[in-house]
Amino acid sequence: ARIAKGFRPGGVNDNLQFNLQEIDPTYEPEGLFSYEIGIKKQLFQGRLILNVYAYFNDWSEIQLSVPTSNGFFYTDNAGTAESRGGEMELAIKASQNLKLNINLALVDSEITESVIDSAGNITIAKGNEMPFTPGRTASVTFDYARPISEGLWGVLYGRYTYRSAHFAEVNNLSEAKNGDYNQVYLRFGLEGGSWSAFGFVDNLLNRDDTTTTLYDDPLVYSTFVRPRTFGVELRWQY
Repeated sequence: ARIAKGFRPGGVNDNLQFNLQEIDPTYEPEGLFSYEIGIKKQLFQGRLILNVYAYFNDWSEIQLSVPTSNGFFYTDNAGTAESRGGEMELAIKASQNLKLNINLALVDSEITESVIDSAGNITIAKGNEMPFTPGRTASVTFDYARPISEGLWGVLYGRYTYRSAHFAEVNNLSEAKNGDYNQVYLRFGLEGGSWSAFGFVDNLLNRDDTTTTLYDDPLVYSTFVRPRTFGVELRWQY
């Protein structure tokens, strides 16, 4: 179990001139109390390692990036916020050549106090989700290595990553929401004593997942992952 207290200093919004009515000149320090409990267990002579923990975070004067009505962002204190969740990590040594890692996480986050700007507008509403905080994430990786000859190994590595849909802005506009994220990465090749040669594939499923989505009425700005990409990587150590 662990209890920790964190602190982040306040500062000045240097883009005040873009919207004098909505942007506060300064923002206050942020405080955080974090509570965590968990277990870590090795089973089957270390072939399986299980790590499970749950946590609760309690913020005061949390600092978040907030959009103005004319599309500029500034830092503001969102009063109080909470997040609670849990995570499981599983490392498996399936054989002498194959290793697996599984990670699952659940998060529930929310703003617990509305914020009103200097013009009397509610900029952050109580009950909103915290931005860039997906409720569910998961990843699975495998790493396979097999000797081909003395000093030469064949290697195969794969990774699948999932993130559930989540908001990219604290005001939780439906237009500024990232959809489900599903990405598969593969890497394969040969590895010698001082050299290696690998081929790889990014975004194997060729999905158009987004990493961030911002809304500036009537425009939506999205950053997408690269389309399916093939490549070769060569390394030499001397």
